Amino acid sequence: DALWEACGRSTEFAQPREGFRSAARAVRRHRRRADALGLLGSAYPEEAEELRRRFSDARDFLKAAAGAADAGGAHTAAEAEAATLSLERLPVGDPRPVAVGDLLLTHPLACLGQPALDRAVILVDEVNLQFGFVRGLVLNMPGRATLGDVEEWSGEGSEDYVGLLHLALWRGGDISAAPRENIRWLHAHSAVPGARQLAPSVWQGGHVGELGRSEAAVALGRPMVRALIGCCGWAWPQLALELERGVWVRARARDGETARALCLPTATAGPVDGVPSASPQQGAAPQKRVDLWRAALVAAGARSLADFPRGGAVDERLKELVHKHGRERMQEVSRL
Repeated sequence: DALWEACGRSTEFAQPREGFRSAARAVRRHRRRADALGLLGSAYPEEAEELRRRFSDARDFLKAAAGAADAGGAHTAAEAEAATLSLERLPVGDPRPVAVGDLLLTHPLACLGQPALDRAVILVDEVNLQFGFVRGLVLNMPGRATLGDVEEWSGEGSEDYVGLLHLALWRGGDISAAPRENIRWLHAHSAVPGARQLAPSVWQGGHVGELGRSEAAVALGRPMVRALIGCCGWAWPQLALELERGVWVRARARDGETARALCLPTATAGPVDGVPSASPQQGAAPQKRVDLWRAALVAAGARSLADFPRGGAVDERLKELVHKHGRERMQEVSRL
C-alpha cells in the first residue's frame, strides 16, 4: 500500500502528485496503519527495511539516468508552450470513463520500446462501447511528406483535395491502411458539413471539399487543418489496465486555445526529435515534437515526469535499467 500511494496509486509507473511529498506521506501512513493493527512487533523492522530498499532503488535508478541527457532546448520550448495551456489532470483511479477528447500523455518510461507511442500526446477520437474499442491519434509526430506527394491524391478524383494538397502528413499512430482510407482530418472549421466535435474548438472529418474551401479562405497564419495517417487503438480492458499501471497521464483541455495548440501545431514550431520519415508508410523511427509532450505534462501537473531525463545516450541506459528492474521483480514474484 505504501508503494502504491507513493506512486500516485498506479501499480507500475509512478505518477506522484506535484508538491505533495508522496513518498514521505506514504511511509508515515504505512507506519500508522501498522501501529493501528498492532503490527509494530519484531517483524516490522524487516518490512520497514524492505520499504527503505525499494525507495533507495528508485533514487539510484534516477541518479543513474540523470547525467546522460541534455534536453535543455526542448525544456525551454516546453516551458514557454506550457504557459499557454490549461489542462485538467484525471489522476490514476479517476472514476470518469475514457471519453472522446481525452488526452493520453505517455509516461517517460512506459513505451521505450514502442517508438510511435514513446513521448506521445494522444487524442482519443473514438470510444466504441459496443465493440469495446478505443482509438486515438498521436498529435506530435510530424512527417516530411505532404498530401500532394502521395500518388493516390494526385490523379483522378482528387478535385476535393486541391485546397489541402499542401498540408504536411502527420503520423497518427502505428496502425495503418491504404492512405485514402486511412486519412483523418483534425480542424477548427465548425461549419464543415458532417464534422464532429472532439474537443473544445476542434472538429474531425466532414465533407473534404468544403474543408479544403474553408481552409483556402483563411488568411495566412496558424494552420486550421491537420491531415494524419494512421492511428493507435486499444481493447477497452487493455487501456483500463494501462491507465491503472500508470502508462498514461490522462488529461482534458479546459478551453479551445489549449485544444487547438495541441491538435493543430505546426511541424516547425519547436524542437523535433528522431529520424525524419520521407513517407508515412516508412517504418523508420518517427520524429516527435517532444516539446509538446513535455509542455502537456507540465500543464497537467506532472512536471517531475516532464523533467525526467530522456533522449540521446540516456535512452539506451534507461532500457537497460528498465529491463534489469523487470528481471528483478520477476525473480521476487517467483520466490513467493
